[in-house]
Amino acid sequence: MACYYSNKCFLMGQDDLPLYTYCTLEDIADFMFEYLEEIFGEAIHPELDLVGVCSQGEDRTWYYNPNRVQSKWLRPNMSWNQALGFVTAERLAIDQSTAQNIITEAVNAETTIREKLMTYVQSRQYSALQHGVEAVLALEDGCAPGFLPLSAFTKGTKDQAIDMRENREKPDRRLLVEVAFLWHPRLDPKIHRDELQIR
Repeated sequence: MACYYSNKCFLMGQDDLPLYTYCTLEDIADFMFEYLEEIFGEAIHPELDLVGVCSQGEDRTWYYNPNRVQSKWLRPNMSWNQALGFVTAERLAIDQSTAQNIITEAVNAETTIREKLMTYVQSRQYSALQHGVEAVLALEDGCAPGFLPLSAFTKGTKDQAIDMRENREKPDRRLLVEVAFLWHPRLDPKIHRDELQIR
């Protein structure tokens, strides 16, 4: 059955989660299903799929469920910096080299984004401009570069990267969790791609 889906990448602090120091990917998968359902609620629409998990502590990525959906950010065996840099580059529409400099704090993220905003104004790329403004506001809110606060999350068809960390003072124990929210229009004829609403 054909379905529409959106990819979401959640940046989470491992210390914020009641996980054991040593746990399997299956443990993380089971926990994530329960945790996300608790936060966002269970519903027929959308269905939740866990795509992959990247651990900063383990410095690697596990590809969990590549069959029904395509990953947007995470790839098998990516290192932490590769995965975080890939998300940052895609979300901020910058090159990988600049993204790596941002996440290693070799360059200032806000200055880089503001410079991009000026090019968007000059070239009248207003959609990109709006996205850039959201990125600057998210930085001021304490989010990682390219990530939006939890308040910006939607279950709709828009791909998003969301910073869900509660404790942002411990940068060495983070997880990137990519999920997909799947919509099956045939299960509900009232649902159309352009009319999906936040549940």
